[in-house]
Amino acid sequence: YIDGRVSPIIADTSAALDVSTYVNPLPAGLVLTGIVVSVSVTAIMLALTSCGQDGNAFRIRGSFSDMQAGQLYIYNLSGDEARIDTLTLQAGRFLYRGQASRVKPCILVLPNGMEQVIFVGPGEDLTYTATANDLKSYTVKGSDENHLMNRFRQDTYDQNPTELTATARSYIQEHPHTPA
Repeated sequence: YIDGRVSPIIADTSAALDVSTYVNPLPAGLVLTGIVVSVSVTAIMLALTSCGQDGNAFRIRGSFSDMQAGQLYIYNLSGDEARIDTLTLQAGRFLYRGQASRVKPCILVLPNGMEQVIFVGPGEDLTYTATANDLKSYTVKGSDENHLMNRFRQDTYDQNPTELTATARSYIQEHPHTPA
């Protein structure tokens, strides 16, 4: 408020005051309205950017310790979200972004034709690491399904087909609700 003036709401109305005695409430009201509007617009924009398809976005950051360049393919056959994409490996790294409305397997196809499974889901940020000289020992970090799959691969790395079948049955019985 301006020094020496009073608010019209709390002014003593018993004394006859002229208009110059009061503070003009209009500028203060406009400032307050501007603050409310800017906060409201900011809140709406944040809500819009956090909703929609971006909530289903996932990312895979991959790296090979001993392969610097090449082309990889990634695909999934999950109904209406089925697709195939080409990934370019540069300086031993790749980045893949996609959409997933639920957890689903994606298959990474390496230059030698070997296929590796990566489970993707909404909002996941995954890290894939591999060595081209030992492609069976790749790891994917960032989700429970991939953690379980990493453990399965480690447990079955040197198993013969009979042992592998028994281990797979055991994993399925222990984890019946996971796609891994």
